[in-house]
Amino acid sequence: MRKGGPAAATPSAPAAVVDKFLGKAQITITNYTLKKQKFRVYGVIPKHAVVADASPKPIRTTENYILWEVPQLNIAQKTEISYTLANLEKGDHDEAELYVEGSMTFTSWARTSGRAMKDC
Repeated sequence: MRKGGPAAATPSAPAAVVDKFLGKAQITITNYTLKKQKFRVYGVIPKHAVVADASPKPIRTTENYILWEVPQLNIAQKTEISYTLANLEKGDHDEAELYVEGSMTFTSWARTSGRAMKDC
């Protein structure tokens, strides 16, 4: 007679190994208006990704977005925002999806190539 308790585990095939990637983005912002400006920038985080690094430090990070409050920029002043997302699949962060609260113009942004996280 068998005593109660969990059934013996049946060995199963190991889960498929999937290489994860890091996605890095760098955004340059220039104030081309004729007055000082301050505003907020929202960066969308792809599903399952996590923020590995961000500069300057965001004022809020959720599972869906990163929020920065950009300090007041003088006329023609520039600033940069950069961040790294981890736990990405290849192609998950080929373009940075950004939203601005306030009136500024993004002059350039670049995403550096992702790299596998095998050795991280």
